[in-house]
Parts: sequence; structure tokens; C-alpha cells
Amino acid sequence: VERGLAERGKAPAQSSLDEMAEAVKMAPDNIYVRARRGVLLISASRAMPAAMAGPLTKLAVEDFEKVLETREREQTLAQRSTHQRGELLTGLADGWNRMGNAGKARGYFERITHDLKGTIYEEKAKAWLALRHLQDLRPGPGRSLSV
Repeated sequence: VERGLAERGKAPAQSSLDEMAEAVKMAPDNIYVRARRGVLLISASRAMPAAMAGPLTKLAVEDFEKVLETREREQTLAQRSTHQRGELLTGLADGWNRMGNAGKARGYFERITHDLKGTIYEEKAKAWLALRHLQDLRPGPGRSLSV
């Protein structure tokens, strides 16, 4: 039964992806189109197997990078709500992390701790940074905790 449901869901899902790709093709610099596709893709990709999630996460990060670049160029990022800024920066941090680029992720999480002080976004970013720091301290091949 589950397999049948999954199979029936593929066509509408692919149609939605195609429509979003067409929207971006028609308006590649429209940050509203890019932001909405990015939000949908980053959210959906969290519940997918890695092989399916990877390409969607990459598209979401590309969309978010475009939105951030535009907002920074237009100097309008600071005027966005805490939620909008937090979701954009967290989406970038999460996306880069899931694509295996912890350095880029760290940069965005650090930015969140600076730009979004006193918010849930700062709390979550600090938690990620603390966990990452602990992981970096773990002994591994050729590493030791001794001083």
C-alpha cells in the first residue's frame, strides 16, 4: 500500500518541481520566487533519503544565496523581520551543513549569533556551534586529546 502511495505521489511532486523550475527560469532574479522555492525545497529535503535530498538541498541553498546576495546589495536585509532573516540564514547554514560543507555552515551559524542576538535562532546556532566544537575535539585517526 505504501509503495502505491509513493508511486502515485511522484508525478504531482515532479510536476511541482518542474513548475518551480519554470518560475525561476522566467524570473531568475525575483527573490520572492527564489525564497519560496528555497523554503519548500529545504523543508521537503529534510524528510527524504540523502540521494533524493541532495539535489533539492543544493537548489534551496542556491535560492537562499541569491536572496541573501540581493538583500545585501539592496541593503534591505536588516529591514526584514527576525523570522525572515532567521529562516534565511538558518536555511543556508543547515543546507551547507547537510551538503557536507561545515565551514560554510559555521560561517552562517556564527553570523546568526551576531545578527540575531536574543532569538531562538541564536540559541539554535549556539547549540550547533557547541556540538561541532565537541565533535572537533573528539580523538580520531592521528588526533589525540592529550596535551
